[in-house]
Amino acid sequence: MYGGDSVLLEDWLRQWLACWCGNLRQTTQASYRDCVRLYILPLLGKTALEALTADEIMLALQMIAEQGHGRTAELCLDVLRSALRTAKELRKIDYSPADACFSPRFARRTVKPLSDEELPVFVSAACKQPLWPLIACMLYGGLRRGEALALRWGDVDLESGDIRIERQVCDAGGRLVVGPPKSDAGRRYVPICLELADVLREHRRRQLRKGWAGKEVPLCCTTDGGMITPAGLYSAFRRIGRKVGFHVHPHRLRHTAATRYREAGVDVKACQYVLGHSTCILTLDVYCASRYNHVRANFSRCGLAI
Repeated sequence: MYGGDSVLLEDWLRQWLACWCGNLRQTTQASYRDCVRLYILPLLGKTALEALTADEIMLALQMIAEQGHGRTAELCLDVLRSALRTAKELRKIDYSPADACFSPRFARRTVKPLSDEELPVFVSAACKQPLWPLIACMLYGGLRRGEALALRWGDVDLESGDIRIERQVCDAGGRLVVGPPKSDAGRRYVPICLELADVLREHRRRQLRKGWAGKEVPLCCTTDGGMITPAGLYSAFRRIGRKVGFHVHPHRLRHTAATRYREAGVDVKACQYVLGHSTCILTLDVYCASRYNHVRANFSRCGLAI
């Protein structure tokens, strides 16, 4: 340490969050605060900033990962690296022990697209839900949860056949925040397929009968015309899950859309654009699954399988 009074890690992290994270997205700030409050402070908060070691950090990360929160452990390491590097630049410490640390190993959850058997069962149950138009946008258009929630009728052009994505809704510490998409690539136009067009036209007729025809009206709204919350959407998915007998997370629909696009012959760059990804590597390696029935069908067409 370069000098001055000793400070605890918890005091420095609170100061860092308040003074050096103001330029981050509100959702990112909320995520950082949760990591600090729920995980880092209980394990390391009372340690003096200059006395913190890489061994202590690694032990804390391993404990978090062993509780089944591997991705959270990675985020906690990102927070500590950033906070301690700032402390080093301000000469509060000689070096950052987090720079010598690495993310603990953990079993990453694989998101599987809906199978040929699951998809019609899911659609049959979901189409009876009031939020079916939002769910259909996620299933057929590959929209993120927050992008679907932020849709207004002014973003939907049934004549030209596309949906404009230019905002998303996020839950930042219990408060709804409407902001830009996740990345610059998130600003895009999504083609409306035939199945989605039918859903949106019927929903549009119902909304017009209720007098909710303005361009600023949410695509799906509450009884008083307000925006549907992420919690409200998750409730709809839980109801569907109880009916169909298997769990469907909203993000699973995005993986389903990506996989179906590729199987239908949509090229990789087009898939990347529609999904709003910054790189096609993410599209192929994470979102587009190779299902055996489709793989075998391709081999059969090439004469490589009987």
